[in-house]
Amino acid sequence: RERLEDVVKVYEVREVYTDYREMLEKADIDAVVITTPHKYHFPMALDAIREEKHLIVEKPLGINSQEARKIAEEA
Repeated sequence: RERLEDVVKVYEVREVYTDYREMLEKADIDAVVITTPHKYHFPMALDAIREEKHLIVEKPLGINSQEARKIAEEA
């Protein structure tokens, strides 16, 4: 929590969310960058796509080809 507060101060972050789904629903944003551990890329990417956000995902897109294919289909 302390590190989060430091980042908020240094980069003058206006809003902080601890749940990405809340951010996707409430924030006035156009795009999302996913740089989480690989196992989270798939569900987070699908949620962002379904909220009609532009998306950049750190590689790998998914943990297998089926996940990557599903993300591409949804986009």
